[in-house]
Amino acid sequence: MLPLPVSVESRRVFLRAKRAVATLLGGRQHSVFKGAGLAFEEVRPYQPGDDVRSIDWNVTARMGQPYLKRYVEERELHVLLVVDISPSMHFGTAALSKRSVAIDVAALISLITMHQNDPLGLLLFAHDVEHYVPPRKGQRHVRRVIHDLLTMQPDSQGSRLRKALQFVQQVWRKRGLLFLITDLCYPPTDASLASLSHKHDLVVLQVTDARELTWPAFAGEVWLEDMETQQVLPISLPSSRSSSSPLAQARAHDWQRRSQSLNFDLVPLHTDGHHLRRMVHYLRHRQRSNAKGSR
Repeated sequence: MLPLPVSVESRRVFLRAKRAVATLLGGRQHSVFKGAGLAFEEVRPYQPGDDVRSIDWNVTARMGQPYLKRYVEERELHVLLVVDISPSMHFGTAALSKRSVAIDVAALISLITMHQNDPLGLLLFAHDVEHYVPPRKGQRHVRRVIHDLLTMQPDSQGSRLRKALQFVQQVWRKRGLLFLITDLCYPPTDASLASLSHKHDLVVLQVTDARELTWPAFAGEVWLEDMETQQVLPISLPSSRSSSSPLAQARAHDWQRRSQSLNFDLVPLHTDGHHLRRMVHYLRHRQRSNAKGSR
């Protein structure tokens, strides 16, 4: 349920993201999201002085004379937001819910994509793929993406990353930049994750709440409701002192190792209200890396 009419909340989200984009760009000319590199354009006959390393030997053999492959720099970058809207994303004991954080961060990425005139797509998932918007450009499209992020409610209970990743593999053939925004309430064991991180530039934005990481300062038995399944289960807290959740810590460690082995970025975000600042910090680092790589 939204605290404000959708049109009003959508405008507020848009303006918050716009301020964050202005802070991030600050007059810089380098792209925050960089294109995929070189794209094949054509083959043409070899001319004296051409680099022989560019000769296409298959075409040369067929035509009986040397031909070169010609490439052009690929500036346009397709960006896809893959956003978890399962029931657990409504949890939050600090300034915001996890879903509110996800919406703000997705809006920030959307506006940067619009600024660079790149196509943006959106996929919302819970247990099933709930909603897909193919990549398009422009402010009107970005506002539609923000509206969908605010209004879409899942028809399925629970969360299942595998189906979302398999869907991306089916529809996202061209190399692009993928932002997975989720609370990572599942182990990083799916083979689709390895396939996507190999083909695409993958960034995983993990949204967590402090209460998920640390037990409250209370001893004894408490009853907790699983927001994904609505099951109510008893949990025994070991002492009156607050302590870290072993399950959450183990899962975080597994994801960290997975990100290192598959070479994708894992960015932690929290419901404490500083998520846009942290996201801008990460994107600035990415922007500096792109600037160095273009020299």
